[in-house]
Amino acid sequence: MIAVDTDILINFLTGKDVESIEKLFRSLEAKKMKILLPAQVILELVLLLEKEFNWHREDIYKVVYTLLNDPLFKSHEKDELINAIKIYKDSGISFTDAMKIMYEDVDEIISYNKDFQKVGVRLRKPIRSKKR
Repeated sequence: MIAVDTDILINFLTGKDVESIEKLFRSLEAKKMKILLPAQVILELVLLLEKEFNWHREDIYKVVYTLLNDPLFKSHEKDELINAIKIYKDSGISFTDAMKIMYEDVDEIISYNKDFQKVGVRLRKPIRSKKR
């Protein structure tokens, strides 16, 4: 299987080198090959589109959702990443935090970060001992 790096997706999405990237993607598609979208690439893509290119959450959601559902691409954690990008779009929490709770069975997290409560995840904080 062949994987894709974030720089290729960024160039494609921001209009750089679109023709050659699209040509490569179509040639792989014609050969019935799949392109692996690692979770790390999705994370980096969201962070770059948000911080470096000032994309809105809704637009980032649409792009990531489309990539994850495109038959050319494969992700080992597709359902979980779709859940994370939806949490990110709907809640206002960071994508990195959304990835921490993207699994269906996570309903509680050990953290000091109160943002998790915005999405209905129970927060379990370590109890600080009193100093003597």
